[in-house]
Amino acid sequence: MTPIQIIARHAAVEPHPSDILTEIGIDQATRITLAMELEGELGIHLSDAELFMASTVGDLARVVEGRVAA
Repeated sequence: MTPIQIIARHAAVEPHPSDILTEIGIDQATRITLAMELEGELGIHLSDAELFMASTVGDLARVVEGRVAA
């Protein structure tokens, strides 16, 4: 499963890389739940800084993909 597919489970609409996370229903509390799901499914760890610095779906997907590749 790709990071964007996992993000889609928590979004109010079908996410696109340019979508701003808060505008598609991913608030701070949802980011924490999303991070736990990403970490569990992909076997990675996201720092709070990485999680909250990402402003778009694409930003978060790139951070996650970088962790998966590392």
